[in-house]
Amino acid sequence: MTTIHRAHLSDIENLKLLCAAYHSHEGLALTDAEREHALLPLLRDDSLGGILVSRQNHAITGYVAICFGYSIELKGKEAFIDELFVAQEWRRKGTGAALLEAAIAFVSDLGAVALHMEVSHGNLAAKEFYLKHEFEARDQYFLMTRALSS
Repeated sequence: MTTIHRAHLSDIENLKLLCAAYHSHEGLALTDAEREHALLPLLRDDSLGGILVSRQNHAITGYVAICFGYSIELKGKEAFIDELFVAQEWRRKGTGAALLEAAIAFVSDLGAVALHMEVSHGNLAAKEFYLKHEFEARDQYFLMTRALSS
């Protein structure tokens, strides 16, 4: 049976492994140390967001990382799905949908007025998945990013 719960510091090693698989899938070049550095604040500081994990027989099978922001336009706290990943062997078994629904409940309970996410242009399966779960493209906007040195 699949269960979903908030990730804890004790989950960090398993999370790093799943993150590495996701980053490889997406072509993202992060080191293990960089992944840990990025994950730890979400495990320690509720004001930043949180990570939910799915488990099957005590093994972590997927995760969704959620980060908070604020929108004047939307009049309140907003949340972003930064990463959602399900291990290959657990795909198409409802794990992704369960993680997404848990994420929606999690951010709603914390007062978020919107949940955003971005999908690679060529990832048609992900687009279909999110559309099925009532996400809408905001075609009038184009997400732009400027990386800032830390």
